[in-house]
Amino acid sequence: MQKTIWLLMGALFLVIGISSCDNELDVSADWKEIAVIYGALNPTDASQYIRIQRAYLDEKSGALSFSQIADSLYFDTLDVTVDEFHNGAYSKTFVLNKIDGNTIGLSKDSGVFASDVNYLYELDEPIKASSFFNNYSYVLTVQNPNTDYLAISNTISVGNAEITSPINHNLILELQIPNDTNNVMVAKYQEGKFARTYDMVISVHVLEVNKLDTTQTVLKTLDWKLFGNLRTASLNGFAKATRVINTRGFFYTLQNGLEENDDIYRRLVGYDLRLYGIADEFYTYINVNKPSIGIIQKKPEYTNISNGFGLFSSRYINAYRNLKFHASTRSAVMLSNDTKNLGFVSY
Repeated sequence: MQKTIWLLMGALFLVIGISSCDNELDVSADWKEIAVIYGALNPTDASQYIRIQRAYLDEKSGALSFSQIADSLYFDTLDVTVDEFHNGAYSKTFVLNKIDGNTIGLSKDSGVFASDVNYLYELDEPIKASSFFNNYSYVLTVQNPNTDYLAISNTISVGNAEITSPINHNLILELQIPNDTNNVMVAKYQEGKFARTYDMVISVHVLEVNKLDTTQTVLKTLDWKLFGNLRTASLNGFAKATRVINTRGFFYTLQNGLEENDDIYRRLVGYDLRLYGIADEFYTYINVNKPSIGIIQKKPEYTNISNGFGLFSSRYINAYRNLKFHASTRSAVMLSNDTKNLGFVSY
C-alpha cells in the first residue's frame, strides 16, 4: 500500500529568520525515522543555527492533524555536531546546543504549524571563511542516541567578497542618486571563493514624523534590490564582477512602498548595503524550488543530506550598516516626479 511522507520543513535563514513550508513525497517503503534539516553557515555571523525537524508518514491521518503538535515536529533527543576541516585535514568539532529560537528573537512565523516553540540547534562560535590559500569545509552530523538514526551532510565555506562600488569597503562615501531617469549606478566587487551567485540589496530607512506631534515617529525600511542571482565567473573566486543599475529603481522603491499622507513628513535617514554570496548547492536548491511555470507542476527533489532531507550549505553576507545619503539624494526625492508627493523634507 502506497503511503505518503510529509516533510515538515523550515526554510533557510536568508537575512532575516526562518520560515516553514511542507513538501510531499510518495514512498512505498515501510516507515523509517528521518530528519528534515536546514542550515546555511555564514562566517560573518557570531553564531550559526540549524533547524532539524521530523519527517513522518501516517496511513490514517493527514499531515495537518499533527501540524499544531510540537512533539510531532521535533525530536526529543539528538546529538548534533559540526566538524571543521582546513585544507582537507580535521581541525575541530563543534557541539551544537538545542535552544528555543523564540527566546532570542528568532521567532517562527505563525501558520498551520506549531509556533509556541521554535527549536533550533546553535553553534555559538563563528566559522571561518575560505580564502586564497585556505579552504574550510564543515561536516554536519545528526544522530538520535536512542535509535542510532544518523544523517550527515557537508559544505565548503564561502569566502569574502570585496565591494568597490557603489561604496568602497576601504572608503565609504555618502551615496549620490540624482533625479535623472537615465542615470545609472555601477556595482563592482571581487568575487569570494566558492560563491556561485550574488544578490545586492540596499535597505532604505525612512523616518515618518507626525506633523502635529513630532514625538510620534515611525521608522520604515524598504528594500531596493540592485540585482539578484548573478552567477560568478567560477567557484575559484577573485574574479572582478560589474553590474550596471538604473537608479530609477530607487525612486520606484520609495513610490511603491510608501503612501501619500498629508499628516506626516518624511526623511531619508540612511541605508544598509548587503551583498549575499551563496554556495553552489544553495543555488541549486533555490533553482529546483522555483515556482512552477506552465502545466507541469511536478518538481524534482533536491537534498544534500545523506539519510535525510533538506539543505546544509554556506553563504557569505557582506553587510554595511547605517550609511548616509548625500545631500543631493535627499533633494532628489523631494523633486522627483515619482516621490515629490510623499512628503520628503531635507534635514
